[in-house]
Amino acid sequence: LSEDAALFVDDVDGGLAAATDLYSGAEIAGLVRAAASFALSAGEATVSRRHLERAKTDVLPAATRATADLDRRCPRGLADVPSHASVRRGLKRFFQTDATPTTRSLLLVPERRGAGSTAHAAFASRQAARNGAVDAVALETAYDLLRDGDASAGLAAAFDAQAEHKSSVLVLDDVDTCLDAKATATLRALLRRPPANDDTLGVIGTAADPAAACGPLAEIFDEVLVVPALREGEAATALAASGLVEPGACAALAEGVGAVPVKALLRVA
Repeated sequence: LSEDAALFVDDVDGGLAAATDLYSGAEIAGLVRAAASFALSAGEATVSRRHLERAKTDVLPAATRATADLDRRCPRGLADVPSHASVRRGLKRFFQTDATPTTRSLLLVPERRGAGSTAHAAFASRQAARNGAVDAVALETAYDLLRDGDASAGLAAAFDAQAEHKSSVLVLDDVDTCLDAKATATLRALLRRPPANDDTLGVIGTAADPAAACGPLAEIFDEVLVVPALREGEAATALAASGLVEPGACAALAEGVGAVPVKALLRVA
């Protein structure tokens, strides 16, 4: 198998190295074993790029388990405008922590519905995974938490899953839409639970309703950040960055638009 392994490494150096840059050494070993299994089951003596690509659908790196979810949520709702700068700074600060074992939490609440809370959480978490600030990222939607009809059980399962990782972040998307009194109490207890094995866990909740900023949910998170609507004059910048509108038409389309949630603006575009 050593000759096949050499051929395999040569193939990785030809372009697959970049595609596996987020895999740890142990995960790459698992990827190779899975690819070899596919080759053997097909009666082929050489592990090829095709086998590796197939294995990648089954063996995902811990840092990007939620990559598909994060990628879907990033593009629509982000705008490089001054009114969102404080949100980006707050999220950057959230991930710049020391190695002290702890569970940290932050709640993103929209000033108006559709302000882009989910997009900010997804983007910041994805970047943290890519630059090595965390080992794993998981995104749980309200639907995920309620899959078995009990948000309390869904929350407990989500937190327990993150306990497998030394440093991780858990995004609870639109968490305010699925919490009753029991689930709120469960989340409060989980956020106060000391992490096991000297681990660190960051929990980012996003709310759909602006009223969450002054409700019981805000009281159980360590910090609350309000994601503002776009301010006067920022709509054209957001439209240009989205790529949904011809550059020359952005200013005209945004003319007269006041404070507006970025998602609402992009839906109109």
